[in-house]
Amino acid sequence: MVVGGGVVGGAPVVVGGDPRKRGLVQSASRDACATGVEPGMTMQEALARCPDARAVKTDIKHYREVSGKLRGCLRAEVEAVEPVSLEAAFVDAALSNEEPESVGERLVERVRSVLGLSLRVGIATSKFLARLAAEEALPGQSFRIGTGLEAEFLAPLPLGRLPGVGPRTLETMQRLGALSVADLLRVDRSLVERELGNHGLRILELASGRGDSTVHGHRHPQSLSREQTFRHPELDRGEMES
Repeated sequence: MVVGGGVVGGAPVVVGGDPRKRGLVQSASRDACATGVEPGMTMQEALARCPDARAVKTDIKHYREVSGKLRGCLRAEVEAVEPVSLEAAFVDAALSNEEPESVGERLVERVRSVLGLSLRVGIATSKFLARLAAEEALPGQSFRIGTGLEAEFLAPLPLGRLPGVGPRTLETMQRLGALSVADLLRVDRSLVERELGNHGLRILELASGRGDSTVHGHRHPQSLSREQTFRHPELDRGEMES
């Protein structure tokens, strides 16, 4: 199960750092996610995938504060929570005796009552499918991809919805005659491997509905880190070490 927020309606919206300074995406509206935008990628790549999107600069201090409260809400209801961005996390509903939809309803209600935010919940047998399901969910609701229905859900999706399919990979797949997940599965596996190597084989695995389902949840931080993004790609070891 994956839970997360996001802006819905109107023009596509991508929230993150300054694109000119290689800032990262923190959140995106559903229509932006549908073009392949994902939290954690650079704003430059996100805007290349979704050129009609409106870029909104993050108030990172406030965003992290609210993100911490969001995780607190999730951990108050479920045992295993694996944050994947400031605004989304995987949770393991299998550890509860309840139906996943019931767990989702509790999470939605707690986040609404504590933070006044509308959570979207995606339920599936693997983490990447749960993320796709969350993109389909309406604010304050759940969307479930039933066991055994993974192929039916994936078949009509544009390839840009799959993790790892950026503009260049998509261009290569289109040359192979693949526009949708169903199209890709009809392409000869050896041809995909020849054109895209192991990366292509990994995408084929995802297109077939196979993905990691293990939620790595920890109640306490396991490390402390500080991030700094260079203005331009940097190869000088001295600069990086400093």
